[in-house]
Amino acid sequence: MANIDLYWQQIIDVLKQDMNEITFDAFISPIQPVRYTDSLFICSISMGVSAYKDIIKKKYSDKLNKAISQVFSKPMTFIFEDEVPDDNEPVVITQEKPQVKQGSNGLIPDYVFSNYIVGASNNIAYAAAVAVADNPGEDDMYNPLFLYGGVGLGKTHLMHAIGNHVTKCNPNAKVMYVSCEKFTTELVEAIRDKRTIEFKEKYRELDLLLIDDVQFLSGKEAAQEEFFHTFNALFDAKKQIVMCSDRKPQEIKTLTDRLVSRMSKGLIFDIKAPDFETRTAILAKKAETMNIKIPSEILQYIAYTITSNIREMEGTLKKIVIYAKFNNRVIDMELAEEVMKDVIRDNKANVTVAYIQETVADFYKISVDELLSKRRTKPLTTYRHIAMYLCRKLLEDSLEEIGDKFGGRDHSTVMNGCDKICKILETDKERAAEIKSIEKRIIGN
Repeated sequence: MANIDLYWQQIIDVLKQDMNEITFDAFISPIQPVRYTDSLFICSISMGVSAYKDIIKKKYSDKLNKAISQVFSKPMTFIFEDEVPDDNEPVVITQEKPQVKQGSNGLIPDYVFSNYIVGASNNIAYAAAVAVADNPGEDDMYNPLFLYGGVGLGKTHLMHAIGNHVTKCNPNAKVMYVSCEKFTTELVEAIRDKRTIEFKEKYRELDLLLIDDVQFLSGKEAAQEEFFHTFNALFDAKKQIVMCSDRKPQEIKTLTDRLVSRMSKGLIFDIKAPDFETRTAILAKKAETMNIKIPSEILQYIAYTITSNIREMEGTLKKIVIYAKFNNRVIDMELAEEVMKDVIRDNKANVTVAYIQETVADFYKISVDELLSKRRTKPLTTYRHIAMYLCRKLLEDSLEEIGDKFGGRDHSTVMNGCDKICKILETDKERAAEIKSIEKRIIGN
């Protein structure tokens, strides 16, 4: 059964050659392989897009059948799990290995430096990646290069960009991108099938090794041992090593001291969550590559709402485009809010009085202490009332609870402040726009 994911990845690679990104994300990405028989490739589909099932069968079955048959090197038929006939042949999970494409280096061609958006959160990591790509293995200062940061912040994009730049400049360079999980799986299979020499040659003769998610080495003694020797072989031969993780080497549990030492030998850079301007630029670039014009207010709305995961942000943009296309709708704020209501609901659950106070204070360039103080200057009082109003709107706290967190003010003060803001929303368009912007920032916490 372990082989089904390897087969599916190869099927995906074939399909991507003949499908645009939007179509692939809408109709192929939700498909999940379940099992296969001698003649059937059986799949399920994510519940959220089950309505697309008929479209998939009608418009894409032929492409799926062709791709599956190509990978298996025999006629195969794509079918959904709930449509498998009761009298179908018993499931046979063969032990043969999928035919891996010769020369496949694991790189995604679309991930290049030219479409990587640089901002304050990633500019140093970007500069280091470019330096490595220009002169791989030639400067011990950059070898190895270790990038770390949260999920969906662009680490993998940078790794592929390095690999694609190197292969473009030197087509004969031996480059390999591999996830740590795949590296471990290949090692286990090599040991089982007595192909360890072949495995060692594959990785120790590279000019550039790009290994992702190295935190998965945690607790895997055999994989750590093999990676340690692979690392040494490449480093001693002045070959470049680039690693990515969600944490620093020192923070990966059960990683041996000698491996931590090797990983820390070169440069270590973190990639932080992008700021609002960078997030908006990333979305604008994504819309450009999709060849779709998206109103700037929609891009800003997404950027305000999703703050810590570029992948989720881009996925939301695609979801809006797909939703508009298949419902024959114009992409406007109403549609965006409709599509993103679940994201907003989840974010609201994480909002606190303290966070609202911090956001309002930051927006108006004052301190939280000033916001909560007894000072009654007109601007400061208005800012305080705005914060109270947003607490009342976004939280379930009582007036008394809100007042208590605003320096011990009573419930009547909070109510009076909220009433004043409601009147401002009706009469002052500029201030109303400010309050809307603050609310978007809060919901996107």
